[in-house]
Amino acid sequence: MKLLLTILLIAAPIAASAQNVIQIGPGQSAEITGFTLEREAATGVGTLILSLVPLYNPEPYGPVPPADVGRTHRAICNHYAALNADVMVQNDASNFAVRWDWTPDTQEDLEFTVTRFHRNDYTIKDDGTCSAIWTVTPERPTLPSGGAPILLHAQTVVDPRMDGLGLEMTYDWGTSLDAVSDTELDRASLELCVSVVADEMLRREGSYSELHYDFLSVAFEERTGPNDTNRRVFTRARDGDSCFGNLTDAD
Repeated sequence: MKLLLTILLIAAPIAASAQNVIQIGPGQSAEITGFTLEREAATGVGTLILSLVPLYNPEPYGPVPPADVGRTHRAICNHYAALNADVMVQNDASNFAVRWDWTPDTQEDLEFTVTRFHRNDYTIKDDGTCSAIWTVTPERPTLPSGGAPILLHAQTVVDPRMDGLGLEMTYDWGTSLDAVSDTELDRASLELCVSVVADEMLRREGSYSELHYDFLSVAFEERTGPNDTNRRVFTRARDGDSCFGNLTDAD
């Protein structure tokens, strides 16, 4: 017997602070179209949703899941959740979401218009920054060698040293990376690759028929200042459905 679960959401437009067009990166910007307050009827959890239209192609390698733009959405969340902290308190909204909708350019052969969207939801930490809400991928996997890194991002990447596309998953190790050896991180990256990254790769390829990964990367990232990041990346060529390929040099 199958159980059908229905979640009732109540949504309403809301006034909040934002500029019309925001710069995301070199040659990349997005237009803000408004804010919506969404409340889950069963739990009462409120989410302030920032809606945008990307003024560039957010899927240069073809369709990808929303988590693929999570790094960009998290940066947007960090800024606008802080800017609208009072609005969230006044409306009892504990979560913040970033959603953008756009129409892909390559639709000449279609008799109808296909639109796409990415939405990522975040909780707000005590320091005011955004933490992604992961629904399927383990956020804090426990490794056999010890440690419980926190998942930050999962995105499709290219690497000049490798052929094709790669899936890179970025983790916060929880301590200063300068105090951790490459050997320890290499072992952790292999454990993560086998237990988490390979599963995410197969899940994505099963959901997006045009998506194929040729290599897998595990990155460890530490924010050392407002605009400074300590980052170490371990990349392996794909080996069938897993990641026992040879390790490239760590970045």
